[in-house]
Amino acid sequence: MEDLLENLNERQREAVLETEGYVRVIAGAGSGKTKLLVSRYAYLVQDYGIDSSNILCVTFTNKAAGEMKKRIRALIGDHNDTSLICTYHGFCNRLLRENPEKLFLNQQFQIIDAQQQKSVLGEIYQKFELKLDYASFESILRKIGCVKRDTDYVTRMCNPEPCRILQEIKNQDDQIIEEFLQRQKATYSLDFHDLISFAIHMLENDSKVREKWQNRLNYIMVDEFQDSSGVEMRLVELLSGLFQNLMIVGDPDQNIYEWRGSDVKLLVDFDKGHEPTKTIILNQNYRSTPQILNCANTLIEKNELRLKKDLFTKNAPGSAVVHYHSKSDFEEMDRVIENIKRLHDREGLRYSDFAVIYRSGFLSRVAEKKLVEKNIPYEIFGGVRFYQRMEILDVLAYLKLIAYGDDVSFRRIVNTPRRRFGRAKMNLLEQLRDAETAGSAERMYPEQPGNRETAGSAGRMCPEGAEGFRHAMSLYGRAEGQEAQQAYGAKAAEANRSAGTAEYPGNRVSRAQDGRGGKNSLYVTLCAHRNDREFVNSDIASFIGFVETMRESIGTKRISDIVNEVTRDSGYEAYIRELGDEERLDNLAEFKRIANEFEREFGENLDLEQFLQQVALQSGEDAGEGRDTVKLMTIHSSKGLEFPAVFILGFTEGIFPSAKTIGERKKLGLEEERRLCYVAITRAEKYLFLMDSEGTSPNGIKKLVSRFLTEIGEENYVRIGQISDDLRRESRSYTEKLNSELYVEETGSRKAGDVVEHHIFGRGTIEAVDEKRGSYLVRFDGLKQARNISAGYFARGHEDTGTKKYAGQDRAAGIVQAAGKADTEAQRSAAAEVLQLKKVEQAKGGMVQKGEQAANGAESVNKTGAAQDTGEAGSDRKVAQAAEMNGETARIEKKAASKAGRKKTAEDIQTVIKTVVGQELEKVKKAAKALEKEFVSVLPAEMQASRRENTVLEGTDTNTSANASGKTFASSPDNGRISAAQAARVQALKEASPNLWKRDDVPHTGWNCTGISDLGAPIGICEMCGYQIIRYAHHMEHPQYRNLTAGCVCAGKMEGDLAGAKQREAEFKNRQARRVNFFKRKWKQSKKGNEYLKIDDHVVVIYHNADSGNIWKYSIDNQFCRNAYATRERALAAAFDALELLRVRR
Repeated sequence: MEDLLENLNERQREAVLETEGYVRVIAGAGSGKTKLLVSRYAYLVQDYGIDSSNILCVTFTNKAAGEMKKRIRALIGDHNDTSLICTYHGFCNRLLRENPEKLFLNQQFQIIDAQQQKSVLGEIYQKFELKLDYASFESILRKIGCVKRDTDYVTRMCNPEPCRILQEIKNQDDQIIEEFLQRQKATYSLDFHDLISFAIHMLENDSKVREKWQNRLNYIMVDEFQDSSGVEMRLVELLSGLFQNLMIVGDPDQNIYEWRGSDVKLLVDFDKGHEPTKTIILNQNYRSTPQILNCANTLIEKNELRLKKDLFTKNAPGSAVVHYHSKSDFEEMDRVIENIKRLHDREGLRYSDFAVIYRSGFLSRVAEKKLVEKNIPYEIFGGVRFYQRMEILDVLAYLKLIAYGDDVSFRRIVNTPRRRFGRAKMNLLEQLRDAETAGSAERMYPEQPGNRETAGSAGRMCPEGAEGFRHAMSLYGRAEGQEAQQAYGAKAAEANRSAGTAEYPGNRVSRAQDGRGGKNSLYVTLCAHRNDREFVNSDIASFIGFVETMRESIGTKRISDIVNEVTRDSGYEAYIRELGDEERLDNLAEFKRIANEFEREFGENLDLEQFLQQVALQSGEDAGEGRDTVKLMTIHSSKGLEFPAVFILGFTEGIFPSAKTIGERKKLGLEEERRLCYVAITRAEKYLFLMDSEGTSPNGIKKLVSRFLTEIGEENYVRIGQISDDLRRESRSYTEKLNSELYVEETGSRKAGDVVEHHIFGRGTIEAVDEKRGSYLVRFDGLKQARNISAGYFARGHEDTGTKKYAGQDRAAGIVQAAGKADTEAQRSAAAEVLQLKKVEQAKGGMVQKGEQAANGAESVNKTGAAQDTGEAGSDRKVAQAAEMNGETARIEKKAASKAGRKKTAEDIQTVIKTVVGQELEKVKKAAKALEKEFVSVLPAEMQASRRENTVLEGTDTNTSANASGKTFASSPDNGRISAAQAARVQALKEASPNLWKRDDVPHTGWNCTGISDLGAPIGICEMCGYQIIRYAHHMEHPQYRNLTAGCVCAGKMEGDLAGAKQREAEFKNRQARRVNFFKRKWKQSKKGNEYLKIDDHVVVIYHNADSGNIWKYSIDNQFCRNAYATRERALAAAFDALELLRVRR
């Protein structure tokens, strides 16, 4: 035992000896946490005498569990039970299978994966007359996951009586989820969410099961705890409730799976809910050089949600960390190649000592191209392509039996899954085959005693006859059989199909013999004796039926269909599911994907024999796995690995850190991106290279330098390559813009109904709160459409004078001020002239009443025009100016001297009033228009769009068009036309857009359209072809590439359905037209004062309830809507959408 503790440092030893109570170990990268867990497990078994079956050790992956088992067995021996070293799901599967009846489960309940979920959901969507595409599948899976976070649903799933599973059904998605859960219940099917939820339910509600496991589990250790979720924490707390001997090990700085539900706060705040907790920090790094750790520490200290620990090492100083700034991504990869060759040739590093790591998968394209050009061996790490694994060999054996009928494959799978065909039956079958072969050889083929039966049958069915078969046998002797079977089998199969042989359906002739000495294959012998007394009590009849059915379908089905049916109909996939081994299920899924890949590469006419040949070639390549190759991988795949030399590609703002992650999760997203960078940096042992390049990203945006290169600390690395001042400035400006959006306020501080102020939009009311995105939906008094405003906007104090200004805001403010001043001065001047005329007339003896009324009207104009002071003070100056400006005053004075001319004077005064006021106000209008145009030009793009959007009032005669979100765009008489400036911008955008059809890394098929938007005019460029100017943008989505906006023609090509794309766009335009007409319709009024309308055989009624908070609702055919709306326009829009849904269903 002293030897066990001897190899540990002081803090590792402390953690091993701290066996009782709650223990939290914060283990930095490369600090030896796996060594700690293995040593503690061995210490408990060997020194404390704890039975290994009483220790639960939870790991994050099956691979990690396997590695830990191997190391522990090396210390404590193979005789100990290490079955409780497993994943969360593996443990829950075991717990449930011991007592399934307690939850109304069948003993053979099955675990379903994503593919099976998609199959079930596809049927449900079809029932609802909906299409299940990639986006809708991902969306509904997320919603199902949200439902299953609350384990209350398990009670209803386990109720043997028919009942509703969801607590309430509000919409169509709820109906789909309810039916999905009901089908799960009916077929005893659990997904990975269910495994943990059902286990928790059993432990919480069955005291006997809970006490059994609490008594059994004396000690619990959880590895990679930073990646655990709240539900998993709840499971661990239940299991450790008796002894409370729980050790959690993790590193908050390496939590990179929050998108999968992990919660780093569980580790950070563990001590607050589990008192007393002993916290031990492992911060001595055994992996990296001090230079590498300086980079990691400087970067990660920028995060707030963490436990402070600075990694240190006693390793000797090494090479400086290097940052290469290149002019293009090809030059960037050239620098990588140069350093690989230099370190390989001069320092003696193997190719397998190098790792090229990247944030996004598309970055590997240039890397692969350059590595091939320079003849450097590489492999993409992290894919599941292990042809020697049990489940892959089993599936291949099924396929080979169908294709060739060989005995090796038959022996492997005839009793897998179990068919009551054991060793005794196999021995009997072999004896029958040998006896029949020896007895019939002389009779059936005298010329070749050893091969008579097989050659004879071949001669009857193949034009080449015995000669063809003998040639095949000679090939078999040299090539161990497979090539010979294929060489002869193809010709024999064709002859057999031509002859329409009934004895062996499909492609059977070449499979009739084993190929060694002319013996019948074991499968053929079994077919002949299937009804023998010795075999009838087995399940062999269904096995033979399955094989024959598959053989008959070989010529009519695609390879991918054959592989799917083999895994399903053979019962093999269900068998693997019952084992509960996620990794094996993953491998089966990968094998199915490979079949699809082969179809795309070799065409759908690829036959089974050709497929098996290609698999054999690839398995031959993979047999050298572990060979000397450079490893390419994503950062997520690199977790837990280490390499002497690491290159991190793509330090470009928007790529790393990911703009998508920051946009969705704000500050939390940025912190997770930093953790990803920290993980990537700490994979390096001796050499670390940070790579970035100039140019444009795949979406055509200029590449800017990542903020991480600054946060890492420029003093911690050497830069090779010059970053221009302009690029630095642009990068800094972009980063500051993103940072301004990160401050997400606690949305609980404001709620729907609260009044807020915006420095541009003015006063508004919060209509809804989006807690996930940290934003409010605000309806402003001066805008028609509501706006999504981030909560962080209000946190930054825009209501005060300390507002952060956007570019051009000062100029815009000046323009507004100037406009206001011009407006006031002009109207003051006009009013002053009128006032002077009135004074002149009063001095001459007064005015007629008509003139007084006109003057009073002018004063009214002055008031409504916002003139703030038209009193007597300063009016003399205005009077004098007015008199000088208008020579008509003198003429009026003369006429006023005569009583007879008073009437004429009043008329003249009125004329002058109209003329002067009209002229001045016309000047004001023109100036205001010019100023408004200049004001809009300096607004940010989104504000310009906002102003355009709100220039049209619904219900007027102005032409409008609606986009996909229900917003309206102004459509002037020349709607669809664009200005010269817009045309120039479109042309510039067109010139900068790449043609993605010419790029191999961009998928050309397999896309789905998620919707269409109207840009209001032809001002967009198709992102796929890079040259088509578009007004109607089709939003395209692909599981293996970023989203694109495409024109109709490209969208059709991407989907493989051009007619469908055209129809979709036409339907969208028709819907826009219907929407415009709907808002133009004249509504009638009922006796109760409600507005109603008859449309498309439906009666729509709008209700206004001023007593209940001034809300609006609608009904269609006496079916009331569930929601209430703040305005009539919103209620109308919702009614229109509901009518459209009815139209689709009809």
